[in-house]
Amino acid sequence: MAPGAARRGAARCGALRTAAGKVLAYVLTSIPWLGTRVPVTAFYLVSGLGCCLIAFAPPAAGMALAMAAKMNLTAAFAALYHYSHDFFPTPQRNVGLGLCSQAARVGGLVAPQVIVLVPGLRAMHAYGGTALVAAFFMGCVLPGHTATHDS
Repeated sequence: MAPGAARRGAARCGALRTAAGKVLAYVLTSIPWLGTRVPVTAFYLVSGLGCCLIAFAPPAAGMALAMAAKMNLTAAFAALYHYSHDFFPTPQRNVGLGLCSQAARVGGLVAPQVIVLVPGLRAMHAYGGTALVAAFFMGCVLPGHTATHDS
């Protein structure tokens, strides 16, 4: 095997998992009777529970839970991005999505450092707890249906 081939394969596999999360989000958010609230709340619940249950899982299952949590967080963001046109006018939507994208980039930089600085699995519990709180608020705040637009 050529040097670096394993890393390229792992990168492709990670990109494939991320793409699968987005496809899952778009498929589930395009089902009209599910609406907005159910898929987004479910995505946050699965990701939060996955992060919290990592402490009790064997290493192989822990990796699967971490990947499921990451995929569902990606799906939640993709679903909210998909529905943002129903909730906000264009200028506010552009600013809000840009701010969220920037916050996600900062979070992506800070998250590995938190895992290094916080002992044990407390960081995963903090991430999981945050996702569970987000699921609660998404369940309370998001409307159950989407607006219909005539183009």
